Amino acid sequence: MAKAVPATVEKTGGLAATMPDFLARSEGDGNLREMKQYVILPRLKVVQALSREPFRPRFNEGDVVATPVMIPVSEGSKPGDVLFHLVPILFYPEWISWNPRNAGLPAIKERSYDPRSQIAIKARNADTRREPIPGRVDGNNQPLMVRHLEHLNFVFDLCSPAEHELAGMPLTMSFASGEHQAGSRFSTLISTRKAKWSFGCVFACKLAQRTNEKGRWMGLDIDNPEPASGISPWVTDNAKFDQYMAAYREYKEVYDDRRLQVNMDDLEDPEVEVTGAAAETKY
Repeated sequence: MAKAVPATVEKTGGLAATMPDFLARSEGDGNLREMKQYVILPRLKVVQALSREPFRPRFNEGDVVATPVMIPVSEGSKPGDVLFHLVPILFYPEWISWNPRNAGLPAIKERSYDPRSQIAIKARNADTRREPIPGRVDGNNQPLMVRHLEHLNFVFDLCSPAEHELAGMPLTMSFASGEHQAGSRFSTLISTRKAKWSFGCVFACKLAQRTNEKGRWMGLDIDNPEPASGISPWVTDNAKFDQYMAAYREYKEVYDDRRLQVNMDDLEDPEVEVTGAAAETKY
């Protein structure tokens, strides 16, 4: 397994994982639950060769970082390395209209959870996935284009390494554009388990290198745990399963109320930053 950052090591932007005993024993008053309804969930980002600040030069290509908290999940990994194991809690798609980079406009023009929305309809059609911005051109007098993309979002628990400071906290992966196919494979992998609940399953996350005619980039592949890892493909602890059930119900309620969002602020470009050019795929 690739090098993960243990709880006992403090990283810039992160926190030591050990909570004082008196805080752990405190019952609280439920106020944190109210806060959770307005939390934008951290998202995993794979650092690319062309990533800009605050990722480079602080992190290296292939490092995986939780944003916006800027806590590394793995560092020093190679393509094919298992980075961590995870339990998927909730899946939901989202459709986002992205303004072009460096256009002096907000990165996100519009976002929707509705599969019948105009954004979703346009994102599914190769002929309408890109649209020119009226009256706006680039330095070559070419029209600036808005891109409508489908994002496959997974809320998950990082269950191994258990000592990682983010273990037990809700995190998200968002697969779009050049990574959309990897997200589809993850969804298919969950379905083939034939489990009643996705959060009864454990999966491995691996670093992957992608290439196409326009360049190279790093992504994430989800697979079943390797037998040699000693990690069960199933959640075997009943108490832990009950915790996942509670988390699922909590975040499903927030999603149904359209109050669940994935942090996208760090996306330098909605199409993965690659060496040379942005990756173009079916989605």
